[in-house]
Amino acid sequence: MATTRSGPGRPALGERTRMTVRVPSDVYDALRREAAARGISMNQYVAEVAAAHLGMSEAVSSYDDQEAIPA
Repeated sequence: MATTRSGPGRPALGERTRMTVRVPSDVYDALRREAAARGISMNQYVAEVAAAHLGMSEAVSSYDDQEAIPA
């Protein structure tokens, strides 16, 4: 995946690998609410939560100055 921008839109977030996961509906709803409250995509929120949980917060770069996800 390219990490440079070729046009308008959000900045590139670096190399990413697609992952599909199934979660209970109530977990999905909570993730969606938290992402919306932070003004970021659910994809970005889940990536930040996973990275923080693994102690790898530096691996996830938000494209704006959102509040960091607590570990």
